[in-house]
Amino acid sequence: MNRGLASMAASVSASELSAGDIPSQLPLSAAASQPITLEKDGESWQLNPRAGYRIAARVLHSKQYDDRQSGLSPVDLALGWGMLSEPRIDDWIEWSQDNRWYYYHYRRVLSVPFPRDYVLEHSANVHIIPATASLEAVLRELRGNEIVLLDGMLVDVEADTDLGTFAYRTSLSRDDEGDESCEIMYVERVVKDGVEYR
Repeated sequence: MNRGLASMAASVSASELSAGDIPSQLPLSAAASQPITLEKDGESWQLNPRAGYRIAARVLHSKQYDDRQSGLSPVDLALGWGMLSEPRIDDWIEWSQDNRWYYYHYRRVLSVPFPRDYVLEHSANVHIIPATASLEAVLRELRGNEIVLLDGMLVDVEADTDLGTFAYRTSLSRDDEGDESCEIMYVERVVKDGVEYR
């Protein structure tokens, strides 16, 4: 469902990039809830939209993958909002990603200015599915400490392959952890440095 090449507009409102706000999750209309079929690297993937989603956040860490899912989701972004949108937080916490998970480690355990629950509720590992090749290029370039706005949908994913049927479920909560706690996001719009990409 390619919706065109990148478009750029320098007049994006600064209020859209308020990484202090919690992400916005909204119900979808009946039309927007229809499955989306994507053909990637010879495989057919079905996306089942679950909710509209908008997140403005700081990139805590990014990682590109080369695995069986990478044709569909080439990059994961660890994102933080609220207090975690402040780069000074990195004085206390180190971020990393591996094997489609993200991790954080306290550098100074005795002086962390907020509890572990705050990190859990204000950060997320997001499996990114770009809606267009142009968006994929922009999303691959994101690096730590950049503030970014992502617009799109949270989706469940199904695929029938030679290795069997696979199903991945997106998280619909900001305070879960463990298996299926990652958001799977079909990204239709990106704003970075005041520039809009579609």
